[in-house]
Amino acid sequence: MTADTGERRRSHPVNKAAKISCGDDPAQAGTEGTGIHMEDIILQVENISKNFGMTQALKDMGFTIRKGTIHSLLGRNGAGKSTVVNIIAGIYRQNAGSVLLEGKDISAYSVFDRQKMGIKIVPQHASIV
Repeated sequence: MTADTGERRRSHPVNKAAKISCGDDPAQAGTEGTGIHMEDIILQVENISKNFGMTQALKDMGFTIRKGTIHSLLGRNGAGKSTVVNIIAGIYRQNAGSVLLEGKDISAYSVFDRQKMGIKIVPQHASIV
């Protein structure tokens, strides 16, 4: 029997809320009868994983964004928000998965190619601008 010291270990699950549901997500359900057409999907992030050395920042993350919608990424520090944004922008390369822009896989495109396609990051800190 061990004594309870009241100490709790903090566990940091890898991307606990990585599966983001955006309503009728065709990746999670059929599009038949939902009113969603593939041409309505502007950005699709599929099964993204990213490691930094031994640290796994993202594991099997995915979400879909449709035209005319607004989304935000929310999560604790270290949840992978900045990492997924940097992967979408082409700053980081994912270890697995793909990024599709209007149905086209842009995973191998450079950051400059993605900027020409309209993918740009607005920095959080004004001093960077």
